[in-house]
Amino acid sequence: MSQCERSALQDARVYLEWIRRQGLLVPRDELEAAMASGASSPGGAGAQDASGLPSAPAGSSSPQAPARFAALRAEVEACRKCALGYQRKNAVFGVGNPKARLVFIGEAPGATEDEQGKPFVGAAGNLLTRELKKHGVERDEVFICNILKCRPPDNRDPLPEEIAACEPYLLEQLRLIGPQMLCGLGRFAVMTLLKRQITITKIRGTWEHYEGLPLFVCLHPAAVLHQPVNRPLFEADIKTLCEAYKRGAP
Repeated sequence: MSQCERSALQDARVYLEWIRRQGLLVPRDELEAAMASGASSPGGAGAQDASGLPSAPAGSSSPQAPARFAALRAEVEACRKCALGYQRKNAVFGVGNPKARLVFIGEAPGATEDEQGKPFVGAAGNLLTRELKKHGVERDEVFICNILKCRPPDNRDPLPEEIAACEPYLLEQLRLIGPQMLCGLGRFAVMTLLKRQITITKIRGTWEHYEGLPLFVCLHPAAVLHQPVNRPLFEADIKTLCEAYKRGAP
């Protein structure tokens, strides 16, 4: 059995365990199709371009993506790669369209997110949702996640070892989703993605790149709530991003 086949079978086992714990049923033909495509398709999860991201067209997911996405969620929920896995209430995998053309990336879950297991569900998330809707973009058509999937104590900045443990999950999410563009929310998230120090107010509203994908730099909605003077900048950034999203390119 090849490494690709072993990987596909392992993904299927994790997926079945997740289904069992959720009390859900999966049609046998769908599961067999997902397993078969994961084991034999040259365009499966192992097919990547030079950037390390999927070779499939942007905005499209591979045939086995639904099963692998569920398996990845189960892996995140069971993760204990760092101390945060033992301290959290809930892992925060991400929410939205698993075939989204636009993915928002924040820093880490907060207290409300830790309670509910969903990202951006507090006041900051509501602000982001309203601004997107104002420009004709519904929250459920994009995907929203964080670099860290568990909440750091007292909302402190993530530690290097926590980022190292969690960033591979983010990369796998992007491989499976296949978005056209990304939006980094806030200084720490953007700094982590770009691997360099930044001044968010100087580069907000501009485009960078993360792993070969266009990355739009945006203020974090929570920071805007704490400093209302920056609200017009945040609103302008979301408008610019939504216009690019509707065009299909930065």
